[in-house]
Amino acid sequence: MDEQMHRCYIIFIAITLDNTLVILSAVAPDAGRYYVQAVNDKNGENKTSQPITLTVENVGGPADPIAPTIVIPPRNTSVVSGTSEVTMECVANARPLIKLSISWRKDGVPIRSGLSDFNRRLTILSPTVSDSGLYECEAELKSSSVPSVSAGAYLHVLEPPQFVKEPEKHITAEMEKVVDIPCQARGRQTQHRHH
Repeated sequence: MDEQMHRCYIIFIAITLDNTLVILSAVAPDAGRYYVQAVNDKNGENKTSQPITLTVENVGGPADPIAPTIVIPPRNTSVVSGTSEVTMECVANARPLIKLSISWRKDGVPIRSGLSDFNRRLTILSPTVSDSGLYECEAELKSSSVPSVSAGAYLHVLEPPQFVKEPEKHITAEMEKVVDIPCQARGRQTQHRHH
């Protein structure tokens, strides 16, 4: 299989972040039995699922364009600042699939970097609080009058808790008096606890 044929074949297959196999723009030759195999990288043990039978039904003529639909939309995601990377995904289907274009926006501003897998995945390296926002993917069929479709999800990058003012190491208190131990911290979802 040469590189161009391999790339053409890959565009019809998507494997999601949770390892779901998605067959896009399914045609009659895709029908058949599929198996899932789980392999333990440590010891090489593997387990194969029961067969999954796929049947493909004809809908419309082979030349009829089918408007884009988002099969796997992006999901609301929360990570802590300092995480190495975070990936959001958007898997869409249409016909002809080769003319399907997926684009991303953050808070309405187009995104050009961090895209892979035919723009189905958006990866943000070393996310910071400023990367928080609404991320939308839009799927459109180029050279066609069919409407585009979009879906969005929020990315929340949480600031790890840190002390703004730490309590003093030694506090002297009078017997049977109320003692205040000041402690200030910042960060998303921060709780102040005294032990």
